[in-house]
Amino acid sequence: MCTETQFQCENGECIELSWRCDKAKDCQDGSDEAPEICEQPPTTDCTDIEFTCGNGACVDVLRKCDGNDDCGDGSDEAKDLCPPITCPVNTFTCDNGKCIDAKVKCDGNDDCSDGSDESETTCPPVECTDNDFRCFDGNCVDLTKKCDGTEDCKDGSDEYDIICPTNKCGNEMFTCDDGGCIELAWKCDGSPDCKDASDESDVTCPPVECTDKQFRCDDGDCINIEWLCDGVKECFDGSDESEANCRKFRAY
Repeated sequence: MCTETQFQCENGECIELSWRCDKAKDCQDGSDEAPEICEQPPTTDCTDIEFTCGNGACVDVLRKCDGNDDCGDGSDEAKDLCPPITCPVNTFTCDNGKCIDAKVKCDGNDDCSDGSDESETTCPPVECTDNDFRCFDGNCVDLTKKCDGTEDCKDGSDEYDIICPTNKCGNEMFTCDDGGCIELAWKCDGSPDCKDASDESDVTCPPVECTDKQFRCDDGDCINIEWLCDGVKECFDGSDESEANCRKFRAY
């Protein structure tokens, strides 16, 4: 037995009432789209806080003219029913009346649900210069931002594997694990320069074996043991002049 908010198919199956006569066969036997049902005037008695859809379904009256097809047949968003919507500043008005953030217009995603924010009319092709990289979504970014380890295109296409070869940084640069490029001299200098710190990882910078005449800095570097606690920081991290290391050195 179906509930009041459901439609009973001829085979006994129950579906949402709003799915009846929505031009999609939801009953396995297709009885929810049968002409003898859909061509009849609505017989559903909706309450005072509900809107009667053209297909007879009832939806919350607050959903009428909200930019979404809640009825399933579009009757709650009919142009003769819904006055034109004025969207706030910094928003984009979709063809279906929905308001979306202007920043997501032409970002490659259908935010309007009707495709109007990504149509050729809304998003005409952009002419990129020779100094630009054309993103797959048609936008342009500075050519120097291509394959720099940061997604500058809204669709991230400036960092796609097919665009950025593994050796893109060249022999005079270090390639970070995230794809970014840094000066080769910055690798293993004790200071993370890659955004993912891969230039200072144990894999990139294996521990250095210091000799008996050297002091191992806390960051793994080796310096002449005579420089330990001489008042000058020779270790990049300054550990050769730390109170703890100098106290231990003087104890010997």
